[in-house]
Amino acid sequence: MQQWWWKMKAALARFMVGRHGVDQLTLALLYGGIALNLLSLIPFLRGLSLVALAMMVFGVYRVYSRNNVKRYQENAWFLKRFGDLPNKVRQGFTRLKNRRKYLYFDCPQCHAKLRLPRGAGDVTVTCGRCGQRVKKKA
Repeated sequence: MQQWWWKMKAALARFMVGRHGVDQLTLALLYGGIALNLLSLIPFLRGLSLVALAMMVFGVYRVYSRNNVKRYQENAWFLKRFGDLPNKVRQGFTRLKNRRKYLYFDCPQCHAKLRLPRGAGDVTVTCGRCGQRVKKKA
């Protein structure tokens, strides 16, 4: 049984030589397709199942594609637009969790996210990114 398993792994490795494989855009397409497929279970959102199927088929096509240059370009485009999204979501959850401990606000000049401990009173904050001084009451 184990010998058969090794032969199958070797056959799959030979099949995948020269193919693109999985990248961030492919994972986003597959996970997005699964999420839309689950949303299509809601009666008035039935049409989403076709969009979900198209996303998943395109994701699988990208995995087996031999046009690596085109797939790298597509992934670079995706990362340029959505690459920092997981970090922004994580920061948003952290701000939501700590909203009672800290006051979060934006720098008026460069729009960097700044925070102050609540109860600090009237404080002048210097932005670490641009050096702008902001008076805030926490």
